[in-house]
Parts: sequence; structure tokens; C-alpha cells
Amino acid sequence: MGEKRGRAADAYALRRQRLGVIGWARNLMAYFFGPYIIGVSPLLLLTALGLRLVGRHGQFLHWWIGLFCEWFIHVFAIDVRVAGLEHIDPDKNYVYVGNHRSWLDVVCLIGMLKPRVKLVFIIKEGLLKIPMFGMFMRGVGYIPVSRATSKKKINNRAQVDRAAEHVRAGKNVLIFPEGTRVPSHRFGKFRRGAADIACAAGVDVMAVSISGTGPLFPRGTPFMRAGPVSLDFHPPISVENRTPDQVLVEMLDVVSGGYRLEADGPPLRMTPEVWAEVTKAARPRR
Repeated sequence: MGEKRGRAADAYALRRQRLGVIGWARNLMAYFFGPYIIGVSPLLLLTALGLRLVGRHGQFLHWWIGLFCEWFIHVFAIDVRVAGLEHIDPDKNYVYVGNHRSWLDVVCLIGMLKPRVKLVFIIKEGLLKIPMFGMFMRGVGYIPVSRATSKKKINNRAQVDRAAEHVRAGKNVLIFPEGTRVPSHRFGKFRRGAADIACAAGVDVMAVSISGTGPLFPRGTPFMRAGPVSLDFHPPISVENRTPDQVLVEMLDVVSGGYRLEADGPPLRMTPEVWAEVTKAARPRR
């Protein structure tokens, strides 16, 4: 019985793509430019401080982040396919949610949404105290929460209201409800923080299914692989006259239903049995 479970679980494990000679060359080039990027960071911050006098520092920093993410995608030959951008109203802001398999998720989202959407994140308040790095995150407009609260995954009401104020002010916040990178096609339990913030702010949830990033840049390795990635944006999830729990259930259904085991394969909603299996642990017990 234990062996059968192991084989079943392994069927949905993320499998790394081969790196190859060209892959090693790409990684060496990226690490060669790393010190250069770190070296120009003080210059970027000084430029941002100057632009702060005319209120344009945030736009400049978002532009630079987007440019870096786009460069990253091109250097590593990440073939990103994007669908559903028509669902994003440029005159509205949203709480963005998606599955989380890799740090590449963030790079692809920022790189592909620029300059249409400027995404911000919820961070630990203590990170703002780091020299230069904290100034950078403050300038970009990231939303800080206290360390004690962040451990509770944004369950504290005061912190939810604080984050909701930033969203009502026009920020597009990105939250991964699973809370961490999941090393499998199986979905982790979705936490309620994103739904709480969206309901408190009165803004729709923009769900995105991110497929293909896990095998290209999985946990436990500093090396990136080339390959395809799919970003599928879905129609907004309304929070009007709904509870956070109701919104949370729809978030999981929409994100997981659009997820693909292969970046260029069919979404899980096309294979109900597999869909049920990989989301079994994520769904609330009845």
C-alpha cells in the first residue's frame, strides 16, 4: 500500500529539465552579470531618490524591475505563452493570485505584464530596515506586515485592513495562496489571506494559472533551464456579496482548473480525474 502511494505521488512530482551545454553557458553569463547588476544598484537608488522630488521614483523602479525580468526571460530562453490578458481592465486594480512552483513565477508575471500592470508584494516589515534593499522596496511600494503576523499568513484583522487600504489606493498586489513553492504538480492548501484582503478592499480577484516554471527552476537548485511557460489569466472573480471562504473556493477551482501538467498541454479541467487527484489535499475537508 505504501509503495503504491509512493508511485502515485511520484507521478505528479516536478521533473527537472536537462541543463545541457547551452544551459550551462546561459547560467554562467547570468552569474557573470550578477556583480554588475549589484554594482549599479546604488546608482539606481540615487536616481530614484532624485526622481522622488518630482514623484516619479516608483514608476522608475517598476520600470527597472520589469526590464530586468524581461532580460532574464530572454537570457534563459524562456518561451512564455500568455492567454487571457483581455480579462485585465487597465482602469481597475486587482488582488492577483496564482499557484507557486518556482521563483520564475514572479519573473514571468512581472516581465509579461509590464508596463500594463505594476505588481507589488506583501513583505515582512523587518526587510525595510535592510540598507538600500529596504529603501528599494519602500520606493516600489511593497506592503509591509509585522513578522508575527506574517508567520500567521496574514490572518490578523488589523493587517488585513492595512493591506486592503493599499489595494483600495490603487495597488495591484500579488499573493501566492499556497504560501510557498510547491515541489509537485499537486496543489498545496490555499490560505485565506488573499480572499480576506480582496473582500476587505472590495476589489475583484485576478486568478492566473502558471504552468511549466517548476521543471525550469525548481527548489533546491540555483540553475535555470530553458523551456516553455504558460500564463493563463482568467475572468475576474467577484467578491461582491460573498464571504472570503466562498471566494477562496472559487480561487482554487479557477487556478487549478487552468493549470497544465505540461506548459503546452491541456488544462486540468479537461481531465477531471487528474484534476481531482492533484487538488485533493488542497480542498477543505467536509
